[in-house]
Amino acid sequence: MFTFTRALLCSLMLMMQPLSMAAPPAPRHIVFDIDWTIVAPVYYNPNTAPERTILVQGERYRVLDGLEEMMTDLHRRGVQVSFYSGGEPLRNELLLKSIRPRGLDGKSLHDIAHKILSKPDLLDRFANKKVPDGIRFWERYEKDLSKVTADLSNVILVEDVQEFVPAAQRRNVVWLGRVFRFYEDFQQAHAAQVPGPEAKYYPTSQAEWLLDRDRIKAVHHLLAEALDETDRGTAFLEAVRQKADEPRSMHRQGWFRKFGYSSSAHCFRRL
Repeated sequence: MFTFTRALLCSLMLMMQPLSMAAPPAPRHIVFDIDWTIVAPVYYNPNTAPERTILVQGERYRVLDGLEEMMTDLHRRGVQVSFYSGGEPLRNELLLKSIRPRGLDGKSLHDIAHKILSKPDLLDRFANKKVPDGIRFWERYEKDLSKVTADLSNVILVEDVQEFVPAAQRRNVVWLGRVFRFYEDFQQAHAAQVPGPEAKYYPTSQAEWLLDRDRIKAVHHLLAEALDETDRGTAFLEAVRQKADEPRSMHRQGWFRKFGYSSSAHCFRRL
């Protein structure tokens, strides 16, 4: 009897072992730039919606449409959300504390952040070298995603400057494409247009303005689909790249129709 009981216990332990030794799913990391990605600086435009405008250290920022819904959804899915900005640490922290999505039970973006990385966390491409004259900020500095996680197969950066990361991490970037100065309607943007080099910062059509305004909603749609794929076993980065790189057909037509565009060919920007 003792031998039988002992054998039964050993069998049960062996049956349970694969369950106890199964590795937990790898955390999925989504890192967001701040300026021109989740908020738009609006120092040039006093006519932004007051209920969506925040004041941080004397500067005004317009919280982009769809941000609260996206952050609430990512938090509920258990995604590790971080922020990586070239702004100063205090500015970044105050700004993130000022945004409190309704779905987060009073918590701010600062409260739910896995990591908040700022200017001191950037890598200087010209460390110990002479910095060329006229170099742009993102040409000198870069964001290293390994500071968020060593597992680069499970992290992506949502960013308006595609080259703001080391070359080996370009696949980890969901690029917003060219962004424009924020205006509440196309008439405001059209009236503010200026000729010359600054003209590229203004939309030239109603459709271009609307796509730029809805960029967070489009990114949310892409990320949600990619996260659904990871729930079925696909590595996160690969799922994001499949969604971002697929032809201008089913995936893109879905959110183009949702936002009122006739086709992706009419108004398309590669994410």
